[in-house]
Amino acid sequence: MTAMTFAATPSPASASITPFGCGATYAKLYNGSQVVWQNHCSSTGNQYSVPNLWATKLVANGWSGAVYGTDNRIFYFCYFQTITVNDYVRQVFLNPTKPARCG
Repeated sequence: MTAMTFAATPSPASASITPFGCGATYAKLYNGSQVVWQNHCSSTGNQYSVPNLWATKLVANGWSGAVYGTDNRIFYFCYFQTITVNDYVRQVFLNPTKPARCG
């Protein structure tokens, strides 16, 4: 009996999720209708300090993550959600890959 060997065939990575990279869409914090913060990249730390900006909502677009407000309030979001914040934001976390909580 001869041993069979198989060469691994690489498959292309998903175009929608790139760990530690940038996407085509931006996660955005709004105060009313004005954009006060936006980003479209995840980095090694994935956390972005925001200088206590008042935000009424976050539009996730193609991102998931968390918004950290005052008094240790955390607002979690998943792809394409719009969430109400109504708090001063001190930090935003963008996930580099899809978290389990986002199904």
